[in-house]
Amino acid sequence: MADLPQGVRRFVLSEALLGVSMGLFSLVLNLHLLAAGMSEEAIGFLTALGTMVVGLSAIPIGLLARRLGRKKLFITGILLMGVGYIVFGSTKDVALFYLAQTIQSLGLALLITTEVQLLFSYAGRASLETQSYSMMFAIFTLFSGVGTFLGGYIPLWFPTTLTPYQSALWIAGGGMLLLAVIRGLLLPPEKLSAKKQSLDDDRRLSISSQSSINNLPSINSNHPHMDESTSLNDDNNLLNARSTSLHDTKQRFPHSDSPFSLLYRLLSASEWQLIGLVMLSGSVFAVITPFQNVILKLRFDASDETISWVLTLAGFFLFVGSLSLPRFLSIFGHKKTYSLLFAVNLLLLIFLTVPLPFGTFTIFFLIRGGAFTMLNNLIESQTMSYVVEERRDSFAAFRSLFRALASAVASYLGGYLLEYGSPLLPFAAGALLLIFEWLYFRALVAHHLFKTVQET
Repeated sequence: MADLPQGVRRFVLSEALLGVSMGLFSLVLNLHLLAAGMSEEAIGFLTALGTMVVGLSAIPIGLLARRLGRKKLFITGILLMGVGYIVFGSTKDVALFYLAQTIQSLGLALLITTEVQLLFSYAGRASLETQSYSMMFAIFTLFSGVGTFLGGYIPLWFPTTLTPYQSALWIAGGGMLLLAVIRGLLLPPEKLSAKKQSLDDDRRLSISSQSSINNLPSINSNHPHMDESTSLNDDNNLLNARSTSLHDTKQRFPHSDSPFSLLYRLLSASEWQLIGLVMLSGSVFAVITPFQNVILKLRFDASDETISWVLTLAGFFLFVGSLSLPRFLSIFGHKKTYSLLFAVNLLLLIFLTVPLPFGTFTIFFLIRGGAFTMLNNLIESQTMSYVVEERRDSFAAFRSLFRALASAVASYLGGYLLEYGSPLLPFAAGALLLIFEWLYFRALVAHHLFKTVQET
């Protein structure tokens, strides 16, 4: 942490409050909705609505980010999330639930469409980007576990009459509002370092004839203890690895105004293929993760305190998974790490589709959470890391849009399976989606990612 720039350190440390607030909210929201009389299918539809709002607002946010600045939109997003949380906790009216979901989802869209680019701008050079992302996510998952733990007890400590979970939602909303103030005051203005600016000048000279994203950076470029000259060389190598001629795209769509031509002018072919991978990963997440507390309640009739403990432990496993990823990459390299994580995740999902006693289910459930975090973090950080700076806002916007569209469908599917099927069926659906994601990865994405990666 000490070797990271000041902006990164402030960003990462303040992530703790985001983790506590979102962890608290994620535990109690579904329980609040169930207590208010909503069915599992209706909760799935409400979740799907939220992901649709995130997706539809992603492109306008990406366009605004350059004009208004990422930090302003980022802080606004946190404020809106806090307001949405408080509205959720202040009513049992279904119409107001939809209003609250729209507000907090718009805030979430502002946050997720700007946070990684803002963090990377503070990192200053490509060699620190993956390290910064790993630290941010590790802190978030650790403290989201703290929030989840508190969510099991705050309803007991501060009882309310509307539902038992009203006070927890208000506290989560207050934490988000406080975080907006803290980050607004402490995060520095967006500013590229001289080294990063120099790289971007080179990129702008070549962007008219080149496009990004054919290859992952070497794991060596992310080593936290490399010296300055090595970092400069790796940044230049990363630029060269990211850049490839647009000649093939121009030949494919010469002087064409077709939808495909317009899409390929916005992003390169390989960038669209990476967005497809992110969509599939988001679908695996959305069909299971939003319903974890509901699954535990329906499958084992678990108490709120038991659910809190299990999801708190799950947060710790996410934290361990986040910290373990760089080590896995350094030992196994990218190819073996991807294969290992896909295989382990698929095996664990298959185990979770089998009726198991509570203790055995919990062990597989926790391990699966850590393993999926490693796979998801690898996909998220690497896809963004090798998009050039001037294209990151566009890439993030389209990535959020298409991931949200896929996640909306998957969320509704998860709620439907819980309502009319079994608490085990979301894991079966996740396994099928993961198989398709693995096949897609091998067929369309792997040859781009591994073309210039040097195994260590």
